[in-house]
Amino acid sequence: MTELALSVDVPLLPDGLDEIEVDWRRVGALWERRLITALRTSGHRVGGGGWRPVKGTDRREYIYYRGDTLGSWLQAIPIEGGNVKVRVRGAVRPPQWEMETWRSAVLNATAVVASAQEREYRWKAVLGCPEDLDALMPSGLQLDEFDFEQETRIVSGSNKTAETLYRPLNLIGRTVGFDWDIARLEARRQARRVAALLTVAAGVLVDVQWEPLDPATEGPGQMTERPIGGPVDRQIQIPDWLNVGWRLMGGESRADTAVLAHHEARRLRSREFTSTAFMMFVASIEGAGLRLKALDPACATCKFKRGAMRAFGSALETIESKESETFNLLKTVYSSYRSPTAHEGVLHGTELTGYGTSGSGNPFLASPESLFSSVELWRVMDASRRVLVEMLRSGASD
Repeated sequence: MTELALSVDVPLLPDGLDEIEVDWRRVGALWERRLITALRTSGHRVGGGGWRPVKGTDRREYIYYRGDTLGSWLQAIPIEGGNVKVRVRGAVRPPQWEMETWRSAVLNATAVVASAQEREYRWKAVLGCPEDLDALMPSGLQLDEFDFEQETRIVSGSNKTAETLYRPLNLIGRTVGFDWDIARLEARRQARRVAALLTVAAGVLVDVQWEPLDPATEGPGQMTERPIGGPVDRQIQIPDWLNVGWRLMGGESRADTAVLAHHEARRLRSREFTSTAFMMFVASIEGAGLRLKALDPACATCKFKRGAMRAFGSALETIESKESETFNLLKTVYSSYRSPTAHEGVLHGTELTGYGTSGSGNPFLASPESLFSSVELWRVMDASRRVLVEMLRSGASD
């Protein structure tokens, strides 16, 4: 964000008060939307602003741009207790009419959110398997508060004569919000978490192909514009511990984070960011291991916490004996590949050479980059999934 010369700082509210009672964690998005609407209604083209650090503190402030008709900015700082501190700032002291414009918009937005009521939104997202286009999720899939629909589509080919059968998986969920724009954010989080869990359970990358839509206002036409997935040739098997794993993710943030890290690594791998994917697979294993072995207390001087590699080993012990060849290979690649990428930015895989290339033209003389992407990355990906399967099916919280 461009540095602003805001030398004048003026209280906005009557009697010098500068805090409004707004639970910014819960209704901050709605408050901002109503604030901007009020300003635009009064003829001022004011948009969102940007975050800046508050000098000399660990807090942040949000500066709202003034647009074309105002000479000052509105400063909003979220207070830990839940309120928002608001003041008007500018290069010179704003005229009274400008202060009244800001004040009226702030009080209007605050009054609206004070009486706002949340409602439930039923949404639909589409899941698919981008790396396995012939894969088909099983019918009758069940996951606690979600519903699934296996949709059948006949899609014409580019020559207008060929037709292909597609069966995308519709995920139907419910989230609560003051409006759909707010509820949509939580819907996206939930759809991503379901996709991550299914990725671990099925052993193939399951991703959100269409973001959650509100069927009441956005569908169903927008959800059927293109095929999702591919011709149906292969049935994916889903284990019976799916609901147990989902509840563990919901009840324990470390388990949730480890599953999402594995999913992000699968997505990175599919886009050929192989070294970063490797690092994320390792992080997923570490996260699962930290449920078993916590990090050491922070160093009093540098605040660094040791114990990540120990957690990595603890997680591996849930799937391999310490004497096994696989266990020791994984401990070796941890230092050989993960640390150089994390601390120096080293790229080990096919980011530079292209996926599937040997580098020499001779498949028996594969390049180090190709071997990393096809062997070492697969090895740690497989270990990450097996660790998470063991964690999720046990359903045991810390």
